[in-house]
Amino acid sequence: MIDLRLKKTAVEGWVFLSRVRTALMRNHRYGGFVAIKKRFYHHMWQQAAEAIGATLEDIGTGFYRIQRGDRMTFVRGSDVMLDNHLLLKMAGNKPLMQKLLAERGYPVLPCQVFELSDIGPALRFLAGAGGPCVVKPAEGGAAGKGITTGIESEADLRKAAYWAAQFERRLLIEKQVPGHSYRLLYLRGEFIDAIRRDPPEITGDGRSTVRTLIERENRARLSAADDVLSLHPIVPDPDLSLTLRRQRLSLKSVPAAGQRVVVKTVVNQNSRRQNHTVRDEVHPDIVALGRELTRWLNIELAGIDIMTTDISKPHAETGGIINEINTTPGLHHHYLISDLRKSVPVAEIILKHIFEVQ
Repeated sequence: MIDLRLKKTAVEGWVFLSRVRTALMRNHRYGGFVAIKKRFYHHMWQQAAEAIGATLEDIGTGFYRIQRGDRMTFVRGSDVMLDNHLLLKMAGNKPLMQKLLAERGYPVLPCQVFELSDIGPALRFLAGAGGPCVVKPAEGGAAGKGITTGIESEADLRKAAYWAAQFERRLLIEKQVPGHSYRLLYLRGEFIDAIRRDPPEITGDGRSTVRTLIERENRARLSAADDVLSLHPIVPDPDLSLTLRRQRLSLKSVPAAGQRVVVKTVVNQNSRRQNHTVRDEVHPDIVALGRELTRWLNIELAGIDIMTTDISKPHAETGGIINEINTTPGLHHHYLISDLRKSVPVAEIILKHIFEVQ
């Protein structure tokens, strides 16, 4: 009993220190990302408004009023005035959405809801999964917050659960599937764009530790004034630790010159170098699947996350699954891409829809 209590205290302490370190990085050393995000979205909406003959006005606290003639709408970051608040709450409830999708036969993974106070169901799920699992907040896990991948042991599960519980009381465990992470964007059932989002990575120089290389990458992101690389820094968390461990590395390791190191499996903190437009590669069956899904749920604007090994093949052939439905999808994913020649002006398309269709 004493040994178990000591282990629990050690895990709680590790998570507490990780959270403090992350908060310090976000709010102090890398607080400039807040300004980068604000500038990015201001520029994005300014260009979109001008393209459709509208005006943009900053009305404070991150909100913008966009007006054309006698009509107006409001935006904030990626948030737009399209879907109703109840639908937004439903989409943010991952267990509920997986239940609804499974009932209609859509390709989703089984999952188990649990709480930190009763981790038993998660331990049993892990034991029967036959492979690595993912732990995440059941709600409120936007932008990858609280998500840990590659969980294979009880110790990993407990660390991941304590970490996720910092963001939400109810937690979720599901089996991890191989493949790439794709974001498909739909507007009123029409397919607009698709992005493959690869994990964040660094490149060794033969001299610097992984920790130093990550800090260097974050400074590069901060100093990229006009050519925005990312809206987020790479911050330490359990997913980073496990991702490095699977490569037999740690923050103290020194990668060889030219060695590429994936530092996280969760993709949200990647840069434009790891985002690739694949709109013309998506198989028609997958496009149709997303269209059917958004129309069934009556979602105006949806970012559907697909996990598959090959987006150019039907999901039934590759074992691809619907990972998540985002009703407030981050529009920056479609602008911060490796090849700007392939970019799709999604903000302009959305504004045009708001002013001309609704």
